[in-house]
Amino acid sequence: MPPKPFNARFGSADTPLVLDVRRQPRFDESPRLLACAQRCALEEVAAFAISHAPRAANVYCVYGHNVSKEAVVTLRAAGWDAHRVAGGLEGGQDGEDDVP
Repeated sequence: MPPKPFNARFGSADTPLVLDVRRQPRFDESPRLLACAQRCALEEVAAFAISHAPRAANVYCVYGHNVSKEAVVTLRAAGWDAHRVAGGLEGGQDGEDDVP
């Protein structure tokens, strides 16, 4: 069964963790941060995963490509129900993503 859409999972008892895994330079240059997000650098995701109880998580990076994909793989290997946010924080990348 596919996960619920990102915004449909908030405001309920099973609200997932939102994890911002953008690389540091992209994080530093951006004025955007989801208010509900917790910051975790990609290189710290493995340690984060084993130091916290597994749970549902929505993971985002800039465009929803490799960085968030790598973080999701790491979290899932540690037993988390992790999913990438389609399009990342920027809603996809021009010429590469067909995000409505």
